[in-house]
Amino acid sequence: MQSQTLAFACIAALYPVGLLAVSLLLATDRPLPLGLSFYAGGASTLFVVGTIVITVMHGAGSDNSGSTRGGFRMGVGAAMLLAAWILSHRPPRPDKEPAWKVRLRDASPLAVFFAGTILYAPGASYMGAVTSIATNPGGWPSLLQLLVVITIVLITVEAPLLTYALRPEQTARTLRRAQGWIDRHGHQALILLLTVIGGYLFLDGLLLVV
Repeated sequence: MQSQTLAFACIAALYPVGLLAVSLLLATDRPLPLGLSFYAGGASTLFVVGTIVITVMHGAGSDNSGSTRGGFRMGVGAAMLLAAWILSHRPPRPDKEPAWKVRLRDASPLAVFFAGTILYAPGASYMGAVTSIATNPGGWPSLLQLLVVITIVLITVEAPLLTYALRPEQTARTLRRAQGWIDRHGHQALILLLTVIGGYLFLDGLLLVV
């Protein structure tokens, strides 16, 4: 399995919305059923999209040249830098709770499943990991690599669910503290993360192209 694939998967895992969503669900009257429904929704959309992309790229024939890989990295990096710029010009509104938080609290398991499919719609980093699987044949089977990537991407959902099943009270306290930190600093941290990683990917891709 390529280190580039793992790197993209780890970047995609840095998704505070997933942690916030599972924190809210674990504070409801049906914590584990709703949390597992959310996890199933996120895993489903990542698996379906990943499978389609890999199948299409294998069928069309992948180009693994340096210029192609460099151009893709530049594209992902530019998308991250653009997202950072947009977020920096849209300051958070601490006085108003996001609508998705309110809806999740009273949602049914089916509604939470679909919320997971929407909130975990694949982004640039995940698509980078999937494309890396398709363009770097050899080693582990593509399906196994995809499952590993999905497991990494959903780690902020899997870890709270597992620890809550084992130690519910302590996990709930930890999640409340984490949610408070994300509410206070998540916006700035996300901008910084997108800027640093996006800048690195863009420069790394530029070096491959030139």
